[in-house]
Amino acid sequence: LDLSQNRIEEWPEGLCALLVSLHTLLVNYNCLTALPEDMASLRALSHFDASNNQLATLPASLARLSSLGSLVLENNALVAVDARLGLLPLRTLLLAGNPLKQIRRPLLQPGATVSLLAYLRDRIPPDSDPLPPPRAAATEREGARRVEGRREGAPRAGERERERGRERAEPPVQHGRRD
Repeated sequence: LDLSQNRIEEWPEGLCALLVSLHTLLVNYNCLTALPEDMASLRALSHFDASNNQLATLPASLARLSSLGSLVLENNALVAVDARLGLLPLRTLLLAGNPLKQIRRPLLQPGATVSLLAYLRDRIPPDSDPLPPPRAAATEREGARRVEGRREGAPRAGERERERGRERAEPPVQHGRRD
């Protein structure tokens, strides 16, 4: 579905529910400032282009689009992205042209998708649910984790749990003689 270059300012309410089998959605070159919270209903979506809009935030539900292979969000007003986007099977993730201060510029260049996804995965908080089940829109907004940069030396997602598991699994080392 190509809705590009139509000066759309608001996402039509209920549109996602009508497009559950849609594979490609182009809404680039519009005037969108937000995407709907019910994006997760677009389960078959494999290519989404919302570049050249005025998006300042992304809905947390975007991280549940498990069929998404291409996500183009260039030239918007994004200051942060949900780190869980790094868990999607994306072949293309384009974020250049956004005021993302926490992501180094080389990671925003074309061809850096693999490195960008690894960067995002490393910033998923350890206590975060990687792909939360669908919830009410208000709950999603409150619970959305944004990439805000980890403290230097802070454990990456899963490291703390792996360490705890290792401690439980390894028997204590005994020194001295055995009789």
